[in-house]
Amino acid sequence: MKTLIISIAIVLISAHSHAVTHVKLAMDLAINGKSSRPNVVTSFGKAAVLTQVEKSGNGYEISVLPNKTTIDGKEAVKLDFIVSKFEGGIKTRISKPQAIALLGQEARVSQESKEGSLDLRVVPTLQ
Repeated sequence: MKTLIISIAIVLISAHSHAVTHVKLAMDLAINGKSSRPNVVTSFGKAAVLTQVEKSGNGYEISVLPNKTTIDGKEAVKLDFIVSKFEGGIKTRISKPQAIALLGQEARVSQESKEGSLDLRVVPTLQ
């Protein structure tokens, strides 16, 4: 009987450790008129970072941290972004927008400022 209980406990622990859910973020990104369509897969609670820097040292970095949440009892993803720019190789944070999207539904963040324009659309799905 003890062997059976220990075996069941080991199986449950193994199943739980393999139950880590990944989230795919399909993005449509436009920064100052330059468009790209990156897709990233990360774990909930782990940031994915997209960096685009030219030889001049100018560019942008977008970090997105997905976390599980619910909206009216439906699974959703809270997205915390950090948008930074590089000028001459020096990184400066521009903004920290947030969005919430139901799984498979689009979240959109748009920003216009003296720093430039940003339009980011993200569709989160489970992997």
